[in-house]
Amino acid sequence: MTSVIIKLQSINSNGTILNKGNFNIKNHTARNSCAKKIIDLTKNGHTTSDIIPLGNTVTYNDVVHVNQGEDNMLDIDGPDLINSVSHHLYGEIRNRTLTFKKDTIQGGNNKEYVKLQSGGRRLLRYGSRGGRYYMKGGKRNYVK
Repeated sequence: MTSVIIKLQSINSNGTILNKGNFNIKNHTARNSCAKKIIDLTKNGHTTSDIIPLGNTVTYNDVVHVNQGEDNMLDIDGPDLINSVSHHLYGEIRNRTLTFKKDTIQGGNNKEYVKLQSGGRRLLRYGSRGGRYYMKGGKRNYVK
């Protein structure tokens, strides 16, 4: 079996390049780890223009969004979503770098998760004028 290495790289909105690791995707465990990282990057507002293999014009970003469900919340532990991304990774036939870029926030309909000190996570949204807030009890609580 030929080894195929996927290098995940993310670029933040300020242009900083972050290396997210190398994955030998012909190994099932590593392919699932790579899929989880792709889902995590997409969940946190990164997008990619890298297309999935076999001549499709669909990106990995599109695959995650199509499979995320009705509520627009990404479940990184969801086995169906991980399997879907992993299935597309299996079709990769050459070493490559998948680049995920963090879009600049221009307000409205943008979301990100932040880790809480208590170990959980909170969904932050961006208002129409760029303010960050989270919902609690049906009210917007803005973050400074």
